[in-house]
Amino acid sequence: MWEFIKTSLLTILEQTVPSKMSSSRFNQPWINQKIKKLTRQKKRSFEKARKTKKKSDLDRYHRLKAATQKECRKAYRDYINDIINPELSANPKRFWGFIKTIPTLELHSTSSVARGHTTRFLVPYARTSTYRHSFFPDSIRIWNSLPQPLVDSTSLDAFKQGYAIAVGILFVGKLVIVILWFVMNDTIVNSLKSELKSALLNKYSHDDLTSSEVSTSWNYLFIKLECCGVDAVTSATNDFDSTSWQTGSPNTDIPLGCCPGVTIESYLSASATNAGCPSGSGSAPVGQYSKVLGITAAISLCKKTGGKTV
Repeated sequence: MWEFIKTSLLTILEQTVPSKMSSSRFNQPWINQKIKKLTRQKKRSFEKARKTKKKSDLDRYHRLKAATQKECRKAYRDYINDIINPELSANPKRFWGFIKTIPTLELHSTSSVARGHTTRFLVPYARTSTYRHSFFPDSIRIWNSLPQPLVDSTSLDAFKQGYAIAVGILFVGKLVIVILWFVMNDTIVNSLKSELKSALLNKYSHDDLTSSEVSTSWNYLFIKLECCGVDAVTSATNDFDSTSWQTGSPNTDIPLGCCPGVTIESYLSASATNAGCPSGSGSAPVGQYSKVLGITAAISLCKKTGGKTV
């Protein structure tokens, strides 16, 4: 019986009682009738300017747009002043209600946050690279990259002290690296050159691009990097003297790939490119070690500059 009465009442309600969709409350209380009127005028002028494409209509739209923005800013400032000045002490509820409506940065907790952080600030989305690297987003990135003990500092003095300690440790670490580089530079260079010379001595056996895979790799390096040997070749006595290729009594002091101006296509006729080549006096004046070191430094510099032209 109750189900019949309930169904009948709901049917009568749906058929006879008018209904409408109500809009949500406007969430910008400083918008007044004047601003609404300007907004409607601006919208109508925009539609008209888009249809007619006349300069006068477009100028009118720009004027109304500027006037609307100016009036919105003025109304917003008046609204804030009205909250803060007379009513902050008498009616603080209104003030704090407004504060709660201001969007704030959210904390995002995750177990996979980089650098061991338990929480980090989200960087606001930016459409342009100019704003993406401006003060506010960069400040958040720097804060997120700080060690967790600094982030957990309970006071400004504790943060300053921790930051000074972190900077000091970083400076000492870099200073130690620089000192080690100057002290051990010769050892490192000699070790690298020794490994390269050992590979050249034991593996280089053919002055061509087909017979030996290792020899072909060396010859490609000589041609592409325009270098010769590990150390610069300046005479008939050079890094190739004890290689299996040189002990086979070749007709030249250095490989043809060492000659200046040689390409892969002209490799077989390389001796004709330079009157002093393929003797040691006409070879490329730079050793492979110097070339590889220069390329490594260039790659490192490009990575630090983000691929920008310097």
